[in-house]
Amino acid sequence: MTTQTTDPTWLCIANLTVDFREGQWEAIDQLVNQRGQVLCVQRTGWGKSVVYFVSAT
Repeated sequence: MTTQTTDPTWLCIANLTVDFREGQWEAIDQLVNQRGQVLCVQRTGWGKSVVYFVSAT
């Protein structure tokens, strides 16, 4: 059984070939791997939510 989803968290985690936009992976790495704090300032529609969602899982 295959489930289709548009949830950005699942799409990023499930797709090992995903290309993050400039600064996204660095922010996620800082939050998750380095356990640091991040101020993520990106223009509207640039994918800040992906940083938040992936880091929260």
